[in-house]
Amino acid sequence: MRTLFGAALAMSLAACGFLEPEFEVWGMPELQKGRAEKGSFAALAEAYVSWHYATHPTSALEDGVYAREGAFEDFSAAGLRAERDAQRTWLTRVRAIDPSLLAGDAATDQILLEWAIRRALVRLEEIREWERNPDFYLKPLRVAFRVLAYRPYAPVKARQEAAIARLEAVAGLLDAAMENLTAASRLHVEAALEACERLKSFLEGNFKKAFSIEGDEASRERFTRAQDQATAALEKFREWLRADLWPRASGAFAMGEERLRILLESEEMETGSPEEWLAEADAILEEARAVESSPPKPMDSMAELRRWAGEHVCEIPADGGLLLNEAPETGAGVVAPGPFDAAAVPAVLLVRSADPPEERALDAARDAYPGVVTRLLWVRRHPSAARRAFRSKAAIEGWAALAEERTARSRPRSLRRACRFLAGLRMRAGSMNADQAVDLFVQEVGCSRDEARSEVRRLVREPDFAALGRSRIAALRKEFPEASEREFTERFLAAGAPPVAISRLILARVRR
Repeated sequence: MRTLFGAALAMSLAACGFLEPEFEVWGMPELQKGRAEKGSFAALAEAYVSWHYATHPTSALEDGVYAREGAFEDFSAAGLRAERDAQRTWLTRVRAIDPSLLAGDAATDQILLEWAIRRALVRLEEIREWERNPDFYLKPLRVAFRVLAYRPYAPVKARQEAAIARLEAVAGLLDAAMENLTAASRLHVEAALEACERLKSFLEGNFKKAFSIEGDEASRERFTRAQDQATAALEKFREWLRADLWPRASGAFAMGEERLRILLESEEMETGSPEEWLAEADAILEEARAVESSPPKPMDSMAELRRWAGEHVCEIPADGGLLLNEAPETGAGVVAPGPFDAAAVPAVLLVRSADPPEERALDAARDAYPGVVTRLLWVRRHPSAARRAFRSKAAIEGWAALAEERTARSRPRSLRRACRFLAGLRMRAGSMNADQAVDLFVQEVGCSRDEARSEVRRLVREPDFAALGRSRIAALRKEFPEASEREFTERFLAAGAPPVAISRLILARVRR
């Protein structure tokens, strides 16, 4: 982990205080004003990133900042109000920096920080998932326990201690959820019940295997007690969802077109109208229908895939290698090193050996080389802490889809991505109900109704922006026809993973 956060967290954030350097610029020559304002912004950006990780320890753990790896967020009503008030203060301070006196990465990072803060405020004040969506509370559990179990950032014994602390904190987190969830829909509850079952299966399966045999007898007993406490708290929450929240869950899942517009603008800096996005989603589905599948390139090993990606797609930054782990409870995926992790931390590719070889090959390209792992390795090498900390979901997922397509085109996968984007938008806009979304997956993807229902519950928990991100990155490529495919790819990856709108500004500046 970089020294930036150890010092900032220890010195300035023990009591969640703010750093606000005061630079007097009145009367200075313009050049000196610019230097002073840049210095003011650099200190402010560093302080905000440090505060962000102190306030969101699960994001910190995921990103390779391990100062509070055994803690969860404060999701109490008072804690959420405190975060809202703090984010408003940070937004005022970021906007107080004169953008005309910034240049280069500093100018871009001011835009990025304002986007990140506004995104957080919209989530708290407009979308209000904390009172609507039980997965707002379950997702930090999934993320934290997955990182602790799979990412070898420290010896197993040290990770076991963090795991015990997190397990002991589960009951308090879920108690806050039961206090706050006053506007959930039945779709939200149904999706959360499935998520509870999957999380319980993971905790009793691969998570337990990762830690239950580690340490002395006292440590193993502590882990078992904490595991039992967390499992009991999760079961209590599941029963509360079923018997208490479900009967009175009268909230609407659909947010309407205006709040959908706010959601997409805040999450991905998307401009336009919901009607335009829905029309684009229909067009993406039509394009997916026309895809002709091709077999993936045969690769004998992950090393060969890495070599191929480095020769044909982009540079693959130095990393700690890649480990394979069988993960039936969680399905295919990857636990990549965080953008603040040490270079020696390997990625862990989660595979299901029962999947067909063609599917595993596509998963490896999407999740590892040249996909998610490669993207995050490029993010990690960026000198800006803000650029490493704040990333766009569509930028990451969209790149993963394009990376997969560099090795092969898959019509079923293209259709699944398109249906996820379309159904997620239409359900939130209110122009498609859950049954119609199930029908869409059955008809277009060819999956069973049970699988289609699981897809819909996934979209209820969180929208999917892979198809949107893929479309935006492909459109951006067309704006730079003078660059070779490799030149464009490396310039794009070098920008970090901000919303594509910010990447466009960065690439245009590089072109000049």
